[in-house]
Amino acid sequence: MVLCSNRDESHDVHKKEKRRDTWCPGNLSWMNAKELYPAVKVDLSAVKPMGAEHERCSLLPFEELLDPDSAGVSSRKEKGFHNIQSEEFSVPEHRAMVHVTSRRKGIPRKKILQTQTVNETQIHGLTRKVADDEALQIDKVNDCSMHYNSDKILLSGNNYLRESEAILVIKQLQEKIRVLEKERSSSQESLDNVVELATEQTLSARVKYEEIYQELLDAKEEAKEAREQLASVQFSNEKNSESQFLAEVQEMMTEVESSRNLIDSTVPVIVDDLFQLYSNISSLMNEFKATIPESSMQIKSITKSQEKLCSCLSAKINELEDEKVLLHKQNLDLQVQIEQLQKVIQDSEDAFVEHSELYEGEKFELLSYIGSLQKEISSLSSSSLNREKESLRKDLEKTKAKLKDTEAKLKNAIQEKTKLESEKACAEREIKLLHGQKAVFERDVNKYDSLIGRRRDSAIDRGSNAFEAKRAKGSSSLAELSMQEDFKKLEVLAFEMEATIASLEEELANSNKEKEEAESRAESLASDIQTLSDELDVSKAELSALKEEVLHLTSTLEESRSHHQGLKSTINALSGEKDDLAMQLADALLSIEEEKVIWSAKEKASVEAIEEKTDLYNAEIASLSKGLSEVQHELEIYREECKLLKESLTRSERSASLEKTFCIEKSLEIDQIRNEPRVVEEHSTKTQEALKSELQVVLLEHHSTIEEVERLRMELSMLSKEREGLLARAKELDLGDDFQALKSHLEVVSMEHHNTTEEVEKLRMELSMLSKERESLLARVKELNLGDDLKNPKHELKLLREKLASLEDKMHSDRVESSLEKAKLRMRLHWTQKKLDAFRTKHIELVNEMDFMNKKFEDASKELKQRLALCGHEILNLKKQLASYNEG
Repeated sequence: MVLCSNRDESHDVHKKEKRRDTWCPGNLSWMNAKELYPAVKVDLSAVKPMGAEHERCSLLPFEELLDPDSAGVSSRKEKGFHNIQSEEFSVPEHRAMVHVTSRRKGIPRKKILQTQTVNETQIHGLTRKVADDEALQIDKVNDCSMHYNSDKILLSGNNYLRESEAILVIKQLQEKIRVLEKERSSSQESLDNVVELATEQTLSARVKYEEIYQELLDAKEEAKEAREQLASVQFSNEKNSESQFLAEVQEMMTEVESSRNLIDSTVPVIVDDLFQLYSNISSLMNEFKATIPESSMQIKSITKSQEKLCSCLSAKINELEDEKVLLHKQNLDLQVQIEQLQKVIQDSEDAFVEHSELYEGEKFELLSYIGSLQKEISSLSSSSLNREKESLRKDLEKTKAKLKDTEAKLKNAIQEKTKLESEKACAEREIKLLHGQKAVFERDVNKYDSLIGRRRDSAIDRGSNAFEAKRAKGSSSLAELSMQEDFKKLEVLAFEMEATIASLEEELANSNKEKEEAESRAESLASDIQTLSDELDVSKAELSALKEEVLHLTSTLEESRSHHQGLKSTINALSGEKDDLAMQLADALLSIEEEKVIWSAKEKASVEAIEEKTDLYNAEIASLSKGLSEVQHELEIYREECKLLKESLTRSERSASLEKTFCIEKSLEIDQIRNEPRVVEEHSTKTQEALKSELQVVLLEHHSTIEEVERLRMELSMLSKEREGLLARAKELDLGDDFQALKSHLEVVSMEHHNTTEEVEKLRMELSMLSKERESLLARVKELNLGDDLKNPKHELKLLREKLASLEDKMHSDRVESSLEKAKLRMRLHWTQKKLDAFRTKHIELVNEMDFMNKKFEDASKELKQRLALCGHEILNLKKQLASYNEG
């Protein structure tokens, strides 16, 4: 044989050379045995034990699950086994010579990686098979060692079994811990990414909100400046109009005073002329007769023109009064409309304030919701992370939609602001046009007043010129007549003059009367003119006030029209928002239905997984029941053996009674054999002490099992209480399938606990029976040792020793199996408690989510109802305004 004790470390790599690998009694044999026999070792799970990860895990260590006495005994036995191995054995492993002349190539790493992905059920099956094979092999080794009287090697084989099974369990737990930690790290990374995205979106939303808020503040400041400019312009216009009105009044007063002065200057001139005519009456009679009808015609024409002027002025005054009444009525109507529009504006401002408050409230709710989400993320478990990711995504999408809606509303508000500014500019232009029209109207009024004054002056100038011409003609004619007919017709003219003097006196009296009447009429006309001028001033002031009111009313009308258009646009926008909200509600209902479908699918999947786990648990329970049946069968065999021993003891007793009769005859033989029973008694005392120590150990284990049973009962009572609480909560909440699955799972767990408790009680009863049987056997052995004569005591003692050793081995194996089963049951209880805690947290989270969703749905429905009510009120108000506007 070729020895290859010094090989490279690259023996695992697949080589192309066909070189034989032979066995060498060194470290390599152990490594090849580990590679070629992976079913026994840990390579099936492909997980290296890590101390740090085991410390990070929340599970209890395996040593704490076992009893401290058993842990101490196992450590002592391991030390003894290693010492025996190092001192007595130099033989290689019992499976190392199987592949001595193996020409097969080493197992490649790909196959090892494939074996790493085997299901847990296969791993459990392989571990069971390996445990059975090793148990059989260890039984064989024990049988061999019994021939060599090596009790220590039996103990070491049992310890090796326990060590291998404990290592398998520990490494499986480490595999699960590593997988769970990887899932936890991946879920934490995904959650951190989601939180970062949410924080970035909230920061961007805050920046946008601050920009929009600054824009609103700038718009408010601009509106204030525009209002101040309008107020200054209106104040300056009012001052200019008052100054113009005062100037016009002063001009009218100067014109009236000038007319009075003219009248006062003309009246004494006329009186002087009349006295001169009276002195020269003889020469001016003919001309005076001719001038009287002309003057009467002129006076009549003047009176007619004055009457026409009075009638025109009265008609204009009536028209102005009618216009004044109409404008007053229009003013009242416009004031009513202005009040209604102010109410509408206040309502719109209140609605805008409410919308802004709602936006701020939604923003605050979103921020608080994000904070609560961040708090909940830190306390979430790895199993509920996927669901919460989906809910977070949906909430983020909803917040994005809400932000888009708010941005659209702000854009609409900015557009309305621009519209109002354009309408404001149009109103200022129309105000300027109305001011120009007012100036033109005042010019026309001034022209009309100037024309009236010129007509009066021309009429007065014409009367004065006629009197002077007539006087010059009369003087020239009188001079000529006096020169030619001075002497001829003095006597005739004297008589005629006397008659004419009488008639002229009458005419002078009539003319004086008419003159007085004309003066009185002129004074009355002057007073009428003054009153008319005052009325004109008043009417002008009223006209200016009415014009201002008309301008204000036109501006308010335009504002009302623009506001009406804005209200129509808002109605359209609200109808659009209503449709959008209806669509959003439909989408929300669809999303809720989709979530329900998803949750139902997940619940079905979880139910299927739980059913699979229950099947696995049922399989394990069936295997345990099979093991228990085997143990019971072995116990029955032991009982039969005990019966056989009893029969043999009875036979020995009978034989001893028969031999007692021959005891007197064979005293010499008894003296020779007395030395041998002493040795037998010493050996029996030693065996009795060993049995007593073992009985004490059994009693301690019995007490420990009783304590564990009581603990299990306490845990079962706690679980039953929690189950009753969960059932009560489920009855209150009516959750459905998920809770039914939990209920079924809890029932399965309770059944398993009940079965385990029954099995533990059965084992306890069997241990008590065995202890009784042992005590009875020890008593009979003592009785036998007390006997003086025995046929074959050495042979029977050997048989008893062998049977007791086999019973001790079986008891030890039973203890190991019971301790392993207890450890497994504790692990199952630990995992079931964790699962129950996870289900509780999930249940609480589902209840909280349902309450939160119900609250959100109720708040959204209330907000929609309020908005619909506001929209209905606004529509009714607008209909009323339209009806009143159409009637007006």
